[in-house]
Amino acid sequence: MRRYAICGFVMLAASFVNAQWVPVVSKIREATVVTDTDGKVIEQTSKDGNFFRNSEGSTLTQWVASSAPERTPSSGELMDNKNLALYQLQYQTKLALLKRKLNRPRSKSDESKLLPANNLGKSAVEGVPCTLVPAWSSNSRIGQGCYSYPYDLSLWEEVTITTRGGQTSHIRREMYDLKLNVEPDRRLFDVSQFTVAGSIDRRSAGR
Repeated sequence: MRRYAICGFVMLAASFVNAQWVPVVSKIREATVVTDTDGKVIEQTSKDGNFFRNSEGSTLTQWVASSAPERTPSSGELMDNKNLALYQLQYQTKLALLKRKLNRPRSKSDESKLLPANNLGKSAVEGVPCTLVPAWSSNSRIGQGCYSYPYDLSLWEEVTITTRGGQTSHIRREMYDLKLNVEPDRRLFDVSQFTVAGSIDRRSAGR
């Protein structure tokens, strides 16, 4: 299972084999509240987006500009499980920045190995069952999330991060309007429509 960092903390996403993935189409939202050392709120931000996963295991996270009509994406991250590459996407400039190549396809077989062995109970999101698991940064527990083992999805995570200066950031990301077994448009995963910056061959990446 892939780990990805959002504002410095580790969140959960996918890992390696040939089993077909359950395709997913979902909306996502993330809210951040920053407080100072006295507990006073000094900043509140939120963003909304889309999450897609196809049956090959490729994932696309899009973030929508607040002023954009009809959920037009402004930025995103594409994990191309077929061509083994991770891209940062900029939709306005049509730029795909190759962040790194992947050593192997990500798959469902090792998903649970990267999750904590202990769990905190059960929950559900829009009727989809999930297991509550702690979220860790280094050796410190910073929050918890809810992971659906049957569908290999992190449905929500909520963490609190303290900086060296004493400020804290409370961050919650969650999926909603979740649709399982819905195959996303394959064109969403095609980087040939972007200018690719990096060492990967653009022709092979877009297949």
